[in-house]
Amino acid sequence: MNQRIFIRLSHDASAAASWLRASEAGLALGNVMSGTLEQAAAEIVQQPGVQIVVLAPATEIVFAQAAVPGRARLAQAVPYALEEQLAADVEQLHFALGRREADGRINTAVVSRAHMEDWLARLDAAGVQPDTLVSELQLLPLAPGEWSALRENGVVTVRTGAQQGLVVDSENLEAMMRAAMTEAGVDAPARVHLIDADLDTPLAAAVEGVEFVREPCPAHPLSRLAKNFDAQGVINLLQGEYSRREQLGRLWRPWRAAAALLAVWLVFNIGITVFESIQLAREQSRLTAQVEQLYRKTFPDARKVVNVRVQMQRGLDALRASADAGNADFLGLLAASGAALHDNSAITLRGISYKDRQLEIDLEAKDMQALDQLKQRLMQSALAVEIQSAAAREGKVDGRLQIRRRS
Repeated sequence: MNQRIFIRLSHDASAAASWLRASEAGLALGNVMSGTLEQAAAEIVQQPGVQIVVLAPATEIVFAQAAVPGRARLAQAVPYALEEQLAADVEQLHFALGRREADGRINTAVVSRAHMEDWLARLDAAGVQPDTLVSELQLLPLAPGEWSALRENGVVTVRTGAQQGLVVDSENLEAMMRAAMTEAGVDAPARVHLIDADLDTPLAAAVEGVEFVREPCPAHPLSRLAKNFDAQGVINLLQGEYSRREQLGRLWRPWRAAAALLAVWLVFNIGITVFESIQLAREQSRLTAQVEQLYRKTFPDARKVVNVRVQMQRGLDALRASADAGNADFLGLLAASGAALHDNSAITLRGISYKDRQLEIDLEAKDMQALDQLKQRLMQSALAVEIQSAAAREGKVDGRLQIRRRS
């Protein structure tokens, strides 16, 4: 069963925290513990392989929606789309992007870089490397038709949507809720589910048409929050320059020079061996390609080459057997037609070729009658003779005869 360790950072700058080990479904596998981050890290060491989810104070994180073009580079466009809604300079802020709503707006979590660096420094000093850093607001319950809220130490954290919410002090809750309901319009809820850790303090909130349902908060709110964690639905603040990859890159950068020197030393020591291996591999590939090319050239009818050495040997054996039979046939045809060619002064032999058990004679004849007489005489020697071509040129006849044994 996969497990998670939830760590809730304190709202002040101290190293205090509370933590809880839970199942993937958010069910507590122990009691909520409180202490220093170093003590929380010891719990992590005892439970290797768990996912670490760190809850950042909701009071330091603002949720907004940015209207940007569909094809814009969001990381660059969102800060300037929200610039007028924020009091601080965008260069001093970190923007973590969420999902795009149906109307095209991008849900965004905004936090100062100073807070991000402070949280990560505190966690790093304690030996905690979070997988997810998220506003605690996003671990409040989420149900259709209602908003949820947590009142604790005079501060009310309100979740108004999957990736939206606000934080307000208890004294201004009513005014802020009225403004939020007005802005929500038709999407305003009929009920607000309030998890109240300040039950002894009256709730100064009354909004017409909205029911406030109060639920006592556990001694440690973290046990209630952990049940609502949705890894796919929250906005993870570890994005951009604060992503795990970038954090690992920061750790790696001071060692780059030493690693480069080590790499050069290793390359120098194994370079010659690698070079020779590559050269031998290339030579082997070249020779193999040449052998295969020679095989295909020698045996053009071959379709598939599996073992070129064996196939070449078999082909050569077949060629030798065929050559022996062909040589005997060639000499027989040459002997049978030689007398007729030798005794005929009207015929001048220009070339002889042998292919497919047929003798082809290229010759020059005195005239067509001499060529026809040669054909008749060859046929008397039990040969099949065919005149392939005959053309008159300058008082002579260029001819080509095909001679084979009669079947």
